[in-house]
Amino acid sequence: MPLTQGQPSPDPAVANTLFTFLAQRFVASYGANGLNCAGLLNTPDPLTVTTDANGVAISAAPNTGNTARSTTSPTTTVDATPTTGVTATPTAPAATPTVDPTTGAGATPTPTTGATTTPTVPATSPTATPTLGPGN
Repeated sequence: MPLTQGQPSPDPAVANTLFTFLAQRFVASYGANGLNCAGLLNTPDPLTVTTDANGVAISAAPNTGNTARSTTSPTTTVDATPTTGVTATPTAPAATPTVDPTTGAGATPTPTTGATTTPTVPATSPTATPTLGPGN
């Protein structure tokens, strides 16, 4: 903290020291309009930033009022019921995956040259009737 408090802010319109600049950037990123860590982690912002009348960050401190995390004790029994959050019911897979012997692990690849086609001959062949034009 002493290292950053004694340094000027990279943006004086946002914060008065490097420390308050970093703190306000952290708070902005942590919140719902940033990375939404508070919502994703279900943990309140660990810092409090104080601003002046112009919105410039002038101080920052640990948020001692809202740093309590969930106090739910983890359970280790198989039949445990969650005490917080969404209740999840695991389900067994519908089918066991199978391995195709021609494409599965350990299969030897067989080179191919592409699709082969067999030409077909039409039942009747067209005949051309010559026409005479001018000059013939």
